[in-house]
Amino acid sequence: MSDLTRGSACGWAVFGIATINAAGTRVAWTHHPVRTCAFRAARKFSFTYHRVYQVDLKVCSERRAGKPSIQCTAGNPAWRTLYTSPH
Repeated sequence: MSDLTRGSACGWAVFGIATINAAGTRVAWTHHPVRTCAFRAARKFSFTYHRVYQVDLKVCSERRAGKPSIQCTAGNPAWRTLYTSPH
């Protein structure tokens, strides 16, 4: 991931992760944000979740902060689905 925004803004890649409980009866959503503020410098990242049902992605450009704003994690503009489990 790299940030093409100049100035005080940072690039955020916010992943929406839907996991299923062991019984397969409940889906829980969580956000996993990744931030970079280094202009044109690539940042590698990885993370692991188990029993994943769906993964969505939203990309935002915002000020430097510890977490993305509510505008970045809200529904508009829409999230893009990257993966949905076939099971």
